[in-house]
Amino acid sequence: MEFDREQVIADPRQEIITLISDEMATIKRKMTEIKSQVDQQQLMVDREQQRNVDIVADLQNIHNNLDTVPRQDIREKYEEALAVRSRLGTMRGQLEKFQSSYDMLQKDQQLLSAILTKIQGVDMLDAGREETEMGGRSQMNIVRIVQAQEDERQRLARQMHDGPAQSLTNFIL
Repeated sequence: MEFDREQVIADPRQEIITLISDEMATIKRKMTEIKSQVDQQQLMVDREQQRNVDIVADLQNIHNNLDTVPRQDIREKYEEALAVRSRLGTMRGQLEKFQSSYDMLQKDQQLLSAILTKIQGVDMLDAGREETEMGGRSQMNIVRIVQAQEDERQRLARQMHDGPAQSLTNFIL
């Protein structure tokens, strides 16, 4: 089954508008998913941050009572602090990655929205151009009339300026 190219792409502008609209819908869906991931990751980072604060407080308490705390407890708390800091760093990195992805998608969506607006505006301009082509002769006549009026206006302006200037020059001489 062969398709004529003109049948497949009946209206290329409308096809572009449809493609852009579909892509914007996909981006919006992805943004919703990523926003959910950002919120979830932010909660995890906040919890891990609080856990880190608690461990730092425990380490400060151990430091103040270093003589009475068993060596094994010190080692365990120190290892726990290192693990929490490592996880916190990883989680923050993931959060930044999600936020960066969200920001990029948001910029893409804004760009596509601007393109869509321009294409739809061009669509309206092209419709106006078709009307102009239909009335091409009347349009050309209008342009000629306006040009003739502009020429006459300039001629009158020169006469008004040159006449009084000539009289003033003669008076001075």
